[in-house]
Amino acid sequence: MSTPNELTEQEQRAQNLIDSVTDQKTLSMGYTWDDLSPECKALAIDLADLLKISKIEAYTLLVEKMKVSDLRELARGWASNAY
Repeated sequence: MSTPNELTEQEQRAQNLIDSVTDQKTLSMGYTWDDLSPECKALAIDLADLLKISKIEAYTLLVEKMKVSDLRELARGWASNAY
């Protein structure tokens, strides 16, 4: 059990992801927040709320950390729920 000042394992993993993005101060995705689809914005906002970070940091995490295997898994889930 963690003390009030210690991070849980999940919180530490989230913090490590945040650190990996925020260390890159000049990161640019090549487009603006307004260019994103409503679905992407909603996903980033949900992640930002969960991790207590900005929506831009959350979107950057999603783009940088998602793997092709993750996308395939999502696609399989969507396909199985389509009908």
